[in-house]
Amino acid sequence: MVSDHGPITVNVDAAMHRLLELEDTDRDDLITIDDQGPKVRFFAASACLVMNEAQNFPLGKYSSHQEATFDVQGVYQLSNLLQELFLARQHNLTSVTIKRAQLEEDPVHRLSRLIQTVWWDNLTRQLDADGIDRAAPDNLTQRRDAAGMKRAVSDSITKSPLRIYIPPGAPEQFAYYSEVAKDYPAISLDVRWLPDGVVTAEFIKSINNKPGILALDMEVVQLKGQPATMKGVPFIVPGGQFNELYNWDACFCALGMLDNRLSVVKGIVKNFIFEIKHYGKILNANRSYYLGRAQPPLLTWLALKVFHRTKHEPDASDNLRSAILAARKEYHMWWTSTPRLDEASGLSRYRPSKYSHLSLREGWTPPLNDLELARDRPQNKYGMTLEEVSEAYNNGTLTEPDLDTFFDHDRAVRESGHDTSNRFEGVCADLATVDLNCLLLHIENNIASTIQTHFDDSLTILGDYSAPGDRENMVESSDIWRERAERRKASIDKHLWNEQKGIYLDYNTVTKKQSIDETVTCIWSLWCGAANKTQAERLVKEGLPKFERIGGLSSTSESTRGTVTEANPQKQWDYPYGWAPHQVLAWDGLRSYGYYDEADRLTYRWLHMITETFRNWNGTVVEKYDVTQLERSHHVDAEYGNQGRNFKYAPQEGPSQTQDDAVLRNVFDSQSCWRDFQHSFDITKTSTDGLFCNHYLTHPHGFLAFSKATLQKCQQLVATVVDASTTEQRCAIPYTLDRLSDSLCRVLDMADFVRSTHPDSGWRQASTQAYAMLFEFMNVLNTTPDLKVQLEGVVGDPSIKATWNDEETMVAQILLKDFSRSAIDLPKEKRKLFVDLSNRIRQLGNKFTEDMRPETSSISFHHGQLKYADALVMQHATRRHPMGISIPTVGPVAVTALLSMRDEAARRKLYIAGKTAPETQLQTLEEFLLTRAKVAHLSGYRSYAHMNLSDKLAKTPAAVNLFLSALLKDNEWQAQQELEELLVLKKFDREENDASVRIEAWDQYYYQNQQANKQKWRSRGSDFMSAYFSLGTVMQGLSRLFAQLYGVRFVPVPITPGEVWDPNVRRLDVIDENEGRIAVLYCDLFARPGKSPNPAHFTLRCSRRISATEIQEASMSNPDLDPIYVANDGMATSHIPSINTTYQLPTIALICDFQQPHNTTSYEPILLSFRSMQTLFHEMGHAIHSILGRTAHQVVSGTRCATDFAELPSVLMEHFAADPHVLALFARHWQTDAPLPYDMVAEHLANERRGQGLETEHQILLAMLDQAYHSDLPLSMEGGFDSTKVLQDVWDRYGSVKQPRETSVQGFFGHLVEYGGTYYSYLFDRAIAGKVWQEIFEGGKDGAAVKRESGQKFRDEVLKWGGSRDGWKCLAGLLGDERLRNGGPEAMAEVGKWGIKD
Repeated sequence: MVSDHGPITVNVDAAMHRLLELEDTDRDDLITIDDQGPKVRFFAASACLVMNEAQNFPLGKYSSHQEATFDVQGVYQLSNLLQELFLARQHNLTSVTIKRAQLEEDPVHRLSRLIQTVWWDNLTRQLDADGIDRAAPDNLTQRRDAAGMKRAVSDSITKSPLRIYIPPGAPEQFAYYSEVAKDYPAISLDVRWLPDGVVTAEFIKSINNKPGILALDMEVVQLKGQPATMKGVPFIVPGGQFNELYNWDACFCALGMLDNRLSVVKGIVKNFIFEIKHYGKILNANRSYYLGRAQPPLLTWLALKVFHRTKHEPDASDNLRSAILAARKEYHMWWTSTPRLDEASGLSRYRPSKYSHLSLREGWTPPLNDLELARDRPQNKYGMTLEEVSEAYNNGTLTEPDLDTFFDHDRAVRESGHDTSNRFEGVCADLATVDLNCLLLHIENNIASTIQTHFDDSLTILGDYSAPGDRENMVESSDIWRERAERRKASIDKHLWNEQKGIYLDYNTVTKKQSIDETVTCIWSLWCGAANKTQAERLVKEGLPKFERIGGLSSTSESTRGTVTEANPQKQWDYPYGWAPHQVLAWDGLRSYGYYDEADRLTYRWLHMITETFRNWNGTVVEKYDVTQLERSHHVDAEYGNQGRNFKYAPQEGPSQTQDDAVLRNVFDSQSCWRDFQHSFDITKTSTDGLFCNHYLTHPHGFLAFSKATLQKCQQLVATVVDASTTEQRCAIPYTLDRLSDSLCRVLDMADFVRSTHPDSGWRQASTQAYAMLFEFMNVLNTTPDLKVQLEGVVGDPSIKATWNDEETMVAQILLKDFSRSAIDLPKEKRKLFVDLSNRIRQLGNKFTEDMRPETSSISFHHGQLKYADALVMQHATRRHPMGISIPTVGPVAVTALLSMRDEAARRKLYIAGKTAPETQLQTLEEFLLTRAKVAHLSGYRSYAHMNLSDKLAKTPAAVNLFLSALLKDNEWQAQQELEELLVLKKFDREENDASVRIEAWDQYYYQNQQANKQKWRSRGSDFMSAYFSLGTVMQGLSRLFAQLYGVRFVPVPITPGEVWDPNVRRLDVIDENEGRIAVLYCDLFARPGKSPNPAHFTLRCSRRISATEIQEASMSNPDLDPIYVANDGMATSHIPSINTTYQLPTIALICDFQQPHNTTSYEPILLSFRSMQTLFHEMGHAIHSILGRTAHQVVSGTRCATDFAELPSVLMEHFAADPHVLALFARHWQTDAPLPYDMVAEHLANERRGQGLETEHQILLAMLDQAYHSDLPLSMEGGFDSTKVLQDVWDRYGSVKQPRETSVQGFFGHLVEYGGTYYSYLFDRAIAGKVWQEIFEGGKDGAAVKRESGQKFRDEVLKWGGSRDGWKCLAGLLGDERLRNGGPEAMAEVGKWGIKD
């Protein structure tokens, strides 16, 4: 409790920091019952207004003169304190006075107050000049322009052109919005008319690629002394990513606003009336793609509630009349017209128009029994690709009855408001549902009673509200509506009442049978008056128990939901989830029949559950709850997550806050959720957007067109550089050359990815041809002297250089070095030799890596030598007979044998055989290294290492060797300790203590395995941890971590037709909290046949500024299309208004090979081992570098920095993956949601670190060997170059464990081809990452791993620069060590002294 003393004044930021540090133990920026903090002992000192690090918690000073404590106890009061501090910070307050009552406030009162004073304001919108930029952005779907081109999605910050459709009956609105578009060009408002007459399904289809918001009601206002203008009538939105007026969401929100936001409720009713007048119905929401879809009708119910509160107002009766007339029009035009009305039963169905926001799309399949067959079915049936089937189906040239039926039902589900539920699966459009017919009966009764009571039993039908068949100014009495109500009541009784069960059930109008599915909306029959007394008694006695649980009413019965499996996933409108609309109408219905105790009990259950969640979970209020429990009722695992659950510090909107975080987990953990997500966000489309949304790549042959267009552009850019003569033209040479490089990389990077990853051979072949075409042209450019001459001229001109910024200068220097290393200065005949030698290097490198295999493929052992060997060895032995057993010398069986064979002679024999390469392989390697040395000499370098290191942080081989020597010395003690431990085991095995015994190369891994096996008996296996690392939770954790550190998060985005290379690829947009969308990330993480098992990060397109010149050129080349779209080939861009600059966004592909559960019917997600989780973190480190390294020039964008600096972000991420506060962000059991016990991680890490010293030494030796091989030895070694002798010299001089003379391990060192003198880089970046982790992120101490200030520093000093700043300057700025700023041998040695601190 809080003390009796007066208010206390606190420093906002300091108090928040200390409060979260002590109490937010799971580091989710909330204080909940999940946190393990002390939940008490916070003190105040009167003299302290700024926080300090004392053990006590000095909040601040009292506004009175007393010295006393200010004690806060328990989760609820602490979370209230956090919320008050956060709200103060939002108002830019540095200090705030906290009152006792604020923290002790009754939870019910506090919840009610927040709803009334905070949340409703945040959810209110209006469509006019003041509000359209907030209300019109469409964050639910992808916007496309007239050509069907992909536009910005997913974040409300992104400023893309907005579109509004005006109905023909509102010319004043068209004029108004046209003026707005003219007066506010920054919002790029596109104002369009809807057609006269009825909006057809064909018209809806025609504008699905041009979506926009639909106009709502407006009022003319005139302030004193100002001309008349128009203001939008306010409305409420669900919140989060939704900015539009949703029908029944708004109706139930309106209930909570009747007492204190009545003007908004009146506005909702007026907007509903406007929609019926102009669109024929109250729409699902006011978006163009919803023109063919309604939602459950509740207008008369809401209008009468407004009337009863406003009947004293002069226009109350007229407003009610308009609402009744509008409801009547909707009733006739929509709900009781064909095809919704079933003539035979007299009941109505949900049946929206065709093309209302649905389509056949890539990756989606009809829910047939065999999903794999369904995926291939269109191709098998029609001999067309899925894209071709989609186009043909959508344009009507192909008939596919199964798809017609599926879409009919799916549209009906969306119109019902119950999307989705097992109750409606595959049948919804045929059902006369209990809920819809109860709603219509309620409307019929409402209209009848209103006409009789308020309009003297006479209602004149005015022109705007007339329905088909109405006569002009016709008059209706209440009788006709009572007759309609009686007929419907009789039909409900006949077709929906189930005498056996004592409840109402849906009726299938096609099969003429009742559904067996039980829905809580059967209780709505009491609300609308459909049940007689006996039926009501049975409903309460027999029906209510099917749905009532501790937290209120479940949407369906448990039997209707069925067993949850991958094939039958949990849906959000099924058991055990409860929603407010079901509760409210059930309460009212029970009370209307006199069941007050039952109504009060249910009301209490629901409100108690909400209050408990609010109290225990930092003010959380969500849209739906698990009514079977109270402690974690807001934890909902369904297809759309749970809106309102994901926020930081304090809820801002209550229900319906952003659901991106929950969806992110679901789309990776459940294939069915991914399909539902894809389908629910789709817009009808009749053509493919192209691979990666590149408009050239709609088909494999598009690569040829892309390449040809690029060649033409490159030739023009070359001419621009060569012909540059004016000062302006010469100043622009670095930018033009970067643009030239970017043009080539657009094809080369994409083609390189496609040829190695795409499962389709046609795409692979086309991309290989494109790569070859552009690679050849690039080699020609690299040996074109005119380009270098021009660049040297401007680099050497001080007046030109003075006009460049640091990035432009760096780009010019990098490009000049590239030219120099391509032998461009050599005479023609030597240039030809250079090209020939380079080609030979490529050939030899390919041959070396392809031919890596031992000289002997298998060797034989007698049975006794394999005693105690692992069972895997015996199981996969290739030959068994009395003479012996044959074991392969390479592969998993060989590795397992070396780890488990007790016989030392056998281990030696197998090790030597597996490490001895054929003589031909060594000859290939030596010729390869010799040819590299010749190229270096030809280019004027002493060695290949000198040439390849000239643009790295190391700069010289001598500096690399200083680093490696210092690192070896730092690692020496640990390696020797580990060796001694292994030696003890070996001596124990031999039962001798001979001083001559030593650990040999074939012993090391065997005895390390013995150590590990002993430890496994004492600890739980790492496999046990995988239950806490579902793929979805890990992706969720990465997003949360990046949000904490850098203010960026991942948002799942639907895939457009043709956009990806496999249906299982997920697309994420990367959203910055200030700039909006900043990158596109494709995640290809699931295993498939033929896919490489190696994890990888590919940059498909780099960040780069698109100049006004390029946009102008694009406009001239294709005036019919958006010039920015043309300038970036249709791929993602963003515009930053503050600097009026457009960027092409980095587009990245992340590749892993995670195996899905073997049981395809299992509900189990992909579960990652700890190592796989670390691998994903590592690769995401590369991705975040590409994302945040946002530069104006692509040559220095993202990971295009020095090779020996590029691994720093990814290696650093491995530290984060092992940190307890980072793991607390996401590591929870996939079934129980229990957090991961960190002691399991600590045990695993301790086991993994055994042998690290020897492994580090091994990597140092390989790096030294790489340096020796790329020195001048291939040309200068006495007696000719002998790669085996060089290897033995390195191991003899520096190694703790010697290599047997018989071996030639260099024949398996494939990294020699890729690294060429830079193999030290990974060790170098490991040393730096360890230093950064300890100094900047404080080794994770006290939650430092998730502190924004630490992340922001790393972003500002390292990540944001890409390669545009020298890496040494980045490190000096980051670590505050000026010794590092200029690099050099001393700096390299200093990094070596840091050692490897994993």
